[in-house]
Amino acid sequence: MNGWFASRRRLQTEVAYLRAQLEEERAKPRLTVRPGPPPVPVETTTPDAMETLLRRQIRILRQMTTVPGATELAVELRTWRERAGRLDALLLAAQAANESLTRELAAARAPVAPLPAQREPGLG
Repeated sequence: MNGWFASRRRLQTEVAYLRAQLEEERAKPRLTVRPGPPPVPVETTTPDAMETLLRRQIRILRQMTTVPGATELAVELRTWRERAGRLDALLLAAQAANESLTRELAAARAPVAPLPAQREPGLG
């Protein structure tokens, strides 16, 4: 009979806990979805039309024939080269750190030689 009361009390406390959790969830404010315009797409996966690509190339070539356009493109080229150089330096540093950590891990995983006996032979 004691086992029945214990299991009944356990079930009652579990029900009380679950009801309290349910009340907490009901008390939280609900999310509301308001109608409005759809979000702006971030990136499209469809390729651009060939005409659009050619127009862009023509515009860039025309910019290169003018002095301000050429200097602007040169500045942009220099900026991208500097960024690429910094990224290369970061990559080399990360690779060096990775190699050293790999060596440390291999050394830690290496089998350890058994310790020599601590007692003198014959002492039993």
